[in-house]
Amino acid sequence: MQGDTAAPPGRLPAGQATGALAAASIAQRSIAARQALGDRLLPAFDAANDHLNSLLAGLQPEQRTLPCYHPGGIVKAQNFIELRLKELALHEWDIRAAQEPAAQVSPASIPAMLTTISESIASGSLRWAFWSGPPLPTPVRYRFAVTGSGPSKSDLVVDGTTLRLEAAGDATADVTIQCDTETFVRLVYGRLNLKAAVSAGQLTIEGDQQLGLALGQWFRGI
Repeated sequence: MQGDTAAPPGRLPAGQATGALAAASIAQRSIAARQALGDRLLPAFDAANDHLNSLLAGLQPEQRTLPCYHPGGIVKAQNFIELRLKELALHEWDIRAAQEPAAQVSPASIPAMLTTISESIASGSLRWAFWSGPPLPTPVRYRFAVTGSGPSKSDLVVDGTTLRLEAAGDATADVTIQCDTETFVRLVYGRLNLKAAVSAGQLTIEGDQQLGLALGQWFRGI
């Protein structure tokens, strides 16, 4: 809130990190915190969480647009509200899904997740979630027809090393994927086995089936 957008010690400059690059350091910091705090880990988390909630709830109108550091990019202070909701809801699902096979992502969190994905802000964005691989001979255009809360039709264009999200236009799609918003969110954040989802009727793939199933290699979660 003081206007300092420099990277904290040990962090990459804003905009240079992705989930793939950050995964190892996040794991190391988590293990170090557990070892250092021991039984005080949960109380320390609760205190930090309460402080962050109070800070976000108390943002004044003129403070909401202040530029802030995030490893995924410089973002407005107000963006951390959606980002925090996304983090809590997604990792709540991670915990519950291990015990409840039918666990769902909280419906109330879906609009915030779609906002972070579509606006490509920091850790909620497609770029953050994307794990690059070998370059493709030609880019692949995936068209998503998403129904439910916040229905949309958009194209995800992947060349293997990068991706971009754009409105569906006149260009011919290589693959069309139809699903609801929760399935879309889980796919983007690497919480969905595509082959199992197709078998269960959670989504349909039209066009090149092999290319459709290959989409999962670029979204592995963190």
